Amino acid sequence: TPLYSSAASDVYKRQGYGTCLHEDMVVWLEGKDITDFTPVKEVKVGDMVRTKDRRYTKVTKVITNHMREGYYNLFDGLKITGDHPIMHPLGSQEVTPENPWTRVDEIAVEKEYIEGWLPTVYIETEAGHLITYWQQPNSNDRWEGCLVSADYAKL
Repeated sequence: TPLYSSAASDVYKRQGYGTCLHEDMVVWLEGKDITDFTPVKEVKVGDMVRTKDRRYTKVTKVITNHMREGYYNLFDGLKITGDHPIMHPLGSQEVTPENPWTRVDEIAVEKEYIEGWLPTVYIETEAGHLITYWQQPNSNDRWEGCLVSADYAKL
């Protein structure tokens, strides 16, 4: 039995914490080398994380060990909850009315749903987004990234 209740889930969703990253995901912090990524579960308020266009933004809120039921695995390694808004890595990285954020469970790509309760991480940034990274299968030197929303309460 998971140590989690539906009442806790409702509170998280009302406060805007319903969308989260799997704790296996990593980010690039300012001042670190390209392959010296930081697990999202180690990110702290005040850290500067990589955004689009090689810029950085300040982390304003972090919640770790946020229990969620299930996540998706897509793009050969992005692990993220279905309600999390993202930009397709191969598309435009500009959020516009014509190119809005798309929920993972609604994006038209091949993906696998993984059932079960797991701890996830909620990260919010000043810019409202960040890039999360994952290593490509069978390649130690190939990393991919995806622009993900980090301003969930406003979406």
